[in-house]
Amino acid sequence: MKKKLILLGLDGAAFPLLDPYMKEGVMPNLRAIRQKGAWGELASTMPATTPPAWASCCTGVNPGRHGILDFRESPKRDRNRPLISSRSVRMPRIWHLLNRNGRSTVMLNVPLTYPPEPVNGAMISGLMTPDGDENYTYPPELVPEMKQALGDYIVNIDIPRYDTELPGDAQAFLDDVERTFDLRVKAYHYLQKRFQPDFMMAVFILTDRIQHLFWKYLDPAFDLYNSHMASLIRPRVKDLYRKLDDAIGDIAENLPSDTNLIIVSDHGFGGTEAYFNVNQWLQDHGWLKVKPGAAIKKRLFFAAMKLNDEPWVKRSLPDGFQSWLRGRVRGTRSSFKSDLEASIDWERTRAYFPSIPSQGIYLTKPDEHLVTEIEDALRALKDDAGKPVIDKIWRGEDLYRGAQAQYSPDLIFLARDYAILGRPLLNIGEWFSPSLATPLGFHRTQGILFGLGPDIQPGKITGAKIEDTTPTASYLMGEAIPDKLDGQIVAGFVRPESLETVPPRYGDSESEISPDAREYSPEEERSVEERLRALGYLG
Repeated sequence: MKKKLILLGLDGAAFPLLDPYMKEGVMPNLRAIRQKGAWGELASTMPATTPPAWASCCTGVNPGRHGILDFRESPKRDRNRPLISSRSVRMPRIWHLLNRNGRSTVMLNVPLTYPPEPVNGAMISGLMTPDGDENYTYPPELVPEMKQALGDYIVNIDIPRYDTELPGDAQAFLDDVERTFDLRVKAYHYLQKRFQPDFMMAVFILTDRIQHLFWKYLDPAFDLYNSHMASLIRPRVKDLYRKLDDAIGDIAENLPSDTNLIIVSDHGFGGTEAYFNVNQWLQDHGWLKVKPGAAIKKRLFFAAMKLNDEPWVKRSLPDGFQSWLRGRVRGTRSSFKSDLEASIDWERTRAYFPSIPSQGIYLTKPDEHLVTEIEDALRALKDDAGKPVIDKIWRGEDLYRGAQAQYSPDLIFLARDYAILGRPLLNIGEWFSPSLATPLGFHRTQGILFGLGPDIQPGKITGAKIEDTTPTASYLMGEAIPDKLDGQIVAGFVRPESLETVPPRYGDSESEISPDAREYSPEEERSVEERLRALGYLG
């Protein structure tokens, strides 16, 4: 008998926060799942960023095959770097495999599902959906139907409208996170009952949004954990994680006998300690040139931005003035989005760093000697204490495998496990900018994996990778696994007796999909960019 599966995504969920919450009793249901089911770390993609990670989760292949490396297309594919969409993923995703075999699927708030596509079931798009767009469901009639049944449905929170360093705005932001989450949970149960799918995938983003903006209020390793602001924020955050745990517990406790549950995150989380201004570093080595007019304009802007972050400014200036200053800086920074491309002197530039999500350096034309020169300089890079900054460096076509690897950065690096985060600002005047005085967090490589159900082997697992999700889910549903996926059934995750009774079946390899790129309108692109920037994904 073919079985059903629920795949829950907890965007950015990480054991460094979940472990103490489980011990404190904030998340007893997740703790019970860990005691009764399978659990362990889940290695993300490299870099550990949202677009490639969720694409690998849902395709079972590495970024060199699905082609997603960033929130934008690779500059090697298109110098204009348009925003990616659901049509940018160049390999079939798990719902394509299941629909082809007659299985019904419902996807709720899964990243990279905008615009939604026809499926045997339903799709409600997630991250990358433009604000105000009512075409976020398949079938289309689900928009009014869900609003009537739920009272409302919120696709995205308008993050840029909050100045979360002020207590009032921080609480208002958490109010909206809670409201959005409540509606998402209602939508989950409504769609589950309405369609009764064989496969249900829902991604809850509460964890990611809170951690990006407030990590250092939640992690005792940072001084801000003991701040007055942290004392206001942390109790509220714990209440929200209790709500998340209640939702998980409700799903787990009512799991039908023919259904397995998998819980994953796309990456882990940690604090941002400093920024590595890669383009300034490239400028100072002579590998990148900025147009003279843009250079002066940017130097003045970054002086204001740096002043805005000074602790004495936060101590001495009234909150209202600080908020106005931060708003001016954020607003100006927004206009700097892709003036990165407009500000670079391309005729004299040999290498540049386009974005935070890619954590990689692109050459403007192939040059093996230059790649080696930049690689050696990165390895030699040290902080003020004389310690190496870079943990590891990869050549893009060595790290990734597949037809899309040719579009990857020439060099990809990891700096202090993302505690030092490469960013693309031009002419900022310094290689490193401290970030310990701001509460921001960013991704880490190790996410989470839990499993519960009739075919799940209890116990701790090791060595799981995010691309293992699709083959593991396919097996648990009784479907053939495409024989050339990069992932595999997670070792130790499935009961041995299940594997013995029903051995894995492997089918034909899945071929690459030719993307049917949909360009966002200027207004749509602006709304998506502003949201990504507020989360720290754009420089």
